[in-house]
This record gives sequence, C-alpha cells and structure tokens, in this order.
Amino acid sequence: MQKYGASYNRSVFHNTAVVCAPSPYVLSIFTDINPAAEESTKVFRDIAAVIDEINTAVAERNALPVNAEESAAD
Repeated sequence: MQKYGASYNRSVFHNTAVVCAPSPYVLSIFTDINPAAEESTKVFRDIAAVIDEINTAVAERNALPVNAEESAAD
C-alpha cells in the first residue's frame, strides 16, 4: 500500500508505504524535491531499496529457530 503527496508550488514531494515483507514495516520519506523533475521518483526507489536490504538483513539475523533442535545446534 502506498500514498504520495506533492506540492508543485512549494517543491515538496513525500511518499509513505506499508511494506508487506516477511518482516513488515512502514517507510515514510519527506523531501523538498520538485515533483515535476524527471528524477524525482528515483530518490524514493533508491531509498526504498536500501531500507529493504537493511530490513532483510536484520530480519535474517534475528530469525528465530524453527524448532528446538536448531536452537541446540547453535
């Protein structure tokens, strides 16, 4: 789910998304980028990609073992 907002008069462009990943999260990005610029959405894609990588790494590191045998093996 995603919602964006922009003001062409004030050069602000914002985006908020509920990310339904294995470890779900909400990402809100507030910028002073001109929404009419060609590259304006690239900032959102780049930031979202980095945050998704971090979320995946943290979720994998914090994953709970499926059963007690796995826990005992660690």
